[in-house]
Amino acid sequence: MDFRKKIIPPEDYQKFELEGKFVWCGSAVKNKKDGKYYLFFSYWDKKKQFKAWVSHSKIGIAVSDSPEGPYSFYRNMNELNNQSWCEDMTHNPTVKEYDGKYYLYYVGTRYDKPGPDVPAHLHPARDNQQIGVAVADSPSGEWMPFEGNPVLKPRENHWDNTYVTNPSIYFLFSELV
Repeated sequence: MDFRKKIIPPEDYQKFELEGKFVWCGSAVKNKKDGKYYLFFSYWDKKKQFKAWVSHSKIGIAVSDSPEGPYSFYRNMNELNNQSWCEDMTHNPTVKEYDGKYYLYYVGTRYDKPGPDVPAHLHPARDNQQIGVAVADSPSGEWMPFEGNPVLKPRENHWDNTYVTNPSIYFLFSELV
């Protein structure tokens, strides 16, 4: 079976775009209180080119009545960049609901400015990349970065000694087993 033939292009209402911005890394969750869907995404200015994700990305939220969209811009998550370890860049959000709370995992970094005009994988911001988490009672509510952030960072003399990236989380539901 050729799965490429099964893929159909999305309808316009299923696309989320911001004028003049790259939009990347979407992760959506349903708010159990208001029934709406909240899309957490990375974005940065197209004037800085695509490779600037590593140095200039921020995280935003969009909202929809349906998981397929259309989504409307809701707000920026500037509170994430108020932490010194990720003041320059937050990227690649993953949102999960567990036991009545919402958890947002993300990559963040800081670096000495100005950063060089080099490919993203060579940018010094990669050397400081770490993973943090923020918690909220609702996806539309106030997000509080975890006091113990970053929760994961490179370890010297280990396999992950260069940088960490692309957070993904899985909750074990042992009480259900």
